[in-house]
Amino acid sequence: MWSYFTLPLTFFNLLMAWILLTIVQAVMLSRARKKDGDRGMEMANGGSAGQQQQQTTSVRAVVKEERRRLGPLSAEEISISICFFILILLWLFRDPKIIPGWGGFFKTTKFSDPNATVTVGDASAAILMVVVVFSLPTKYNFWPFVKMRDAGRSPALIEWGGPNGVEKRLPWGVIILLGGGFALSKACQDSGLSQFLADKMHVLSSWPPLATSAFICAVTAGVTEVASNTATANVVVPILVDISMKLCQNPISLGT
Repeated sequence: MWSYFTLPLTFFNLLMAWILLTIVQAVMLSRARKKDGDRGMEMANGGSAGQQQQQTTSVRAVVKEERRRLGPLSAEEISISICFFILILLWLFRDPKIIPGWGGFFKTTKFSDPNATVTVGDASAAILMVVVVFSLPTKYNFWPFVKMRDAGRSPALIEWGGPNGVEKRLPWGVIILLGGGFALSKACQDSGLSQFLADKMHVLSSWPPLATSAFICAVTAGVTEVASNTATANVVVPILVDISMKLCQNPISLGT
């Protein structure tokens, strides 16, 4: 659901960044011309026509050489790209709201509450693709892709053990940090701390929206000085949602 809000904002920020870089480049070139006169203009334009042509040829040669060194896409790269593309499709069409998603096929009642329903989440799709990646080989050098006499053993795309396995390469600290932040967020909600802080922040209802946002940004920036950004977001966002409900504001305006 957040992608419907953040993707347009991402594309807008990307466009604004390109425009800003273009303006900054133009200003820097203008200052160089004014400072160095004709020499600065000649440098900004790449020198004479012969020098500019030589530089262009050199750049093209370097790009071609780097591309040649990359070589064609390997079987591993193609397999990972396909798995990643399928994962994105599974995330987008699990519950797209505008059309029935594939997650509805797995909807069932909860064991603890027969009146409530539960279905698969984004984590289920991610785990599914992890299992697929662990199962796919790096090279398809077995029948029916090659002849039986040329068949051989091929390791999986990802292995648990070994020098390059998940056990040694995976940043376990990041996983523990994310999991701890989610657990802390759930604890704040279940214990009533989020609701308590939201009630205490009811005084913000008399503030202008801009002042409320500035205050929340300042408090959040202060918390991130002593806590990780992940933990801060997991704890603060639910509180901001509750505060938005108290202030009768859109949660997106404060939660993002």
